[in-house]
Amino acid sequence: PARRVSAWKRLTAALGARNALERERMEVWNERVDPGESGPPTPEDGFVVFGADRGEWPAPEGTDLLVRFTTFAYRFEDHGWHHTVQRGGPVPLTPHVFPASLPFEQIAEAWSDYCDEVRRFNCAVWAEEAERRDLERRQAQAVDEARREQAGTSGLLDDRRE
Repeated sequence: PARRVSAWKRLTAALGARNALERERMEVWNERVDPGESGPPTPEDGFVVFGADRGEWPAPEGTDLLVRFTTFAYRFEDHGWHHTVQRGGPVPLTPHVFPASLPFEQIAEAWSDYCDEVRRFNCAVWAEEAERRDLERRQAQAVDEARREQAGTSGLLDDRRE
């Protein structure tokens, strides 16, 4: 289940004590995002990140169990992370199904590799988004600067008539 900011903290925030709510919101955000690396530095509603999960299932044949790794998308909304359906997620190269009878060290190494691939995917997506946002910010700044420099130009025409 998605962890959310408690109703009590939301109530105290509504009454004016926002620090506790913002601190809790940041803690929930940091559960899935490394600020500035795999997502924005502060919580943003609507932001999607991918996470790895694992589980055990019975093998289709025999008595063995299979350890299976999967990826899920999580959307940050309403002070918490929620499972969501998102296209274009990571496709890790690490195998994602193993017999549970393998030595634990091998499964642990595969799990670590799988999680690293998902993390690298999130970091690459954020790097691209951060660059896009920075470009938009610089373009808007250049437009504002040009408009400030050009402001009052038509007033100069009044001075020429004299």
